[in-house]
Amino acid sequence: MATEASSSHSLSLHAEGDIDNFLKDDLRLSTVSVTGDAFLHFASLQTLWDSPDWSEMVKRLAAEETQLQLKRVWDGIHNKTDQYRPFCDWVEHLVQFVTRLPREPTRKIRVVPSNDKSLECGPGYLNGKEVPGTATAFKPDVVCMAADVAELNKWSQVLVPMQFKKGRSSSTTSEGAVPRTSGSQNLLPPGTPPQFQSLDNSKRSKEGGDGKSDPQGKQSGISTTYRTHHFDPLATPSPRPDRYYPTSDDIQIAQYAMETFAAVGDRTHVFALFVNGPNVTLWYFDRCGAVCASSSIITTPEGFLLFLKFLSALVYMEDDLLGFNPFFSDSSTTAPAGTRERLFGLTLTIPDSKNTTLTLQHVLERRTGLVGQATLVCKAELMKNGGEGRQAREVVIKSSWQHSTSTPEWHILNELHREEHARDHIVWCFRGWEQPGATASSQRAKFGEPTPSVVDDRALRHTVLEYLNPITQLS
Repeated sequence: MATEASSSHSLSLHAEGDIDNFLKDDLRLSTVSVTGDAFLHFASLQTLWDSPDWSEMVKRLAAEETQLQLKRVWDGIHNKTDQYRPFCDWVEHLVQFVTRLPREPTRKIRVVPSNDKSLECGPGYLNGKEVPGTATAFKPDVVCMAADVAELNKWSQVLVPMQFKKGRSSSTTSEGAVPRTSGSQNLLPPGTPPQFQSLDNSKRSKEGGDGKSDPQGKQSGISTTYRTHHFDPLATPSPRPDRYYPTSDDIQIAQYAMETFAAVGDRTHVFALFVNGPNVTLWYFDRCGAVCASSSIITTPEGFLLFLKFLSALVYMEDDLLGFNPFFSDSSTTAPAGTRERLFGLTLTIPDSKNTTLTLQHVLERRTGLVGQATLVCKAELMKNGGEGRQAREVVIKSSWQHSTSTPEWHILNELHREEHARDHIVWCFRGWEQPGATASSQRAKFGEPTPSVVDDRALRHTVLEYLNPITQLS
């Protein structure tokens, strides 16, 4: 019988077709569309973008000949893999200007192609040990990573994965896209998912999602067939067909996000970028699905400005906004976000527990995927410093994105332990809490909607339990 093992990497227990199918369902059932401005609201950098220094930088860069030449070189290439290096050269030039603003960067970044190199994905785990032969590799197109990373070789180094359109063509529409209408310059390019296709915001489309006429001009905000939903707080809502079918490019970029989630286990969300010639689409993934900005044409002044803002967000926004869970921050280290390869060795503080710390030792279980609980279980040492000296004991900490309306595990255990002999049969719970601000709805609120509606909203909950040695064999 083959050994069963949970995996820190998303593809080891699934065939490629299986991965595609469940990611397709995840995206189809949960994807939300917003405008580019609403998407960038997440970065909380409006003060920077309203400053005279920013305006001057944009004006100077837009007319700079080197920038224009680098963009022309990249935009003139149609073969997908040949685009990577010229695109990165252009973005690197833009980043140099962005980082010269009179503001201290949160991180220094660089954008690099994978150079046809697969990145290491973590192995599977069984009974707290790595399972030999389960570590594999997976190759992105281009990634954004911390500038101090010497060589790209692991998914743990990826800040933002980037996907280029497969088989770029100006005359071919990809699966799921609405065909382009000749003479309609406001229509978005082929390859844009259908629910993000729209005319100018001031002109509501009279077409339904299947292309049939809608004589009443009514636009459905929520699909009655699928659990997709839509909010567009900072602009007039764009029409969206009721049925969204993810393209192969959508599924590919979701796989990149899934690997970025799985690499270490300390990400609450992941940003990604899709490039289709001069058209770019910004993506956000969390444990409830995806948010996608309307496609922008970066050869236009508006699209170029939006892309510059996105790059500046990668440089200046705080680590937690980029997706690094502040709970897994270690006060004993100053390592920048994106360089951590593993969680063990971190010393964490338990909220509202004086003189109590938790030192992670190794991973016992790590579940992956895109939408779901993404359960992470680590063996740890619970240390309490008090009047009786230092007290240490072995524990496990379980972190998972549970439905926000479900009863927390620690509450159930505490209720069970009211029984006299429960201690003889039921694991002891030392502490349990829901991480403040770590719900999908609170994360999505950063897009500018105070109370967004999230399908099956999830909250990140942590539970510290006594460690019980597993039975691995019978005598």
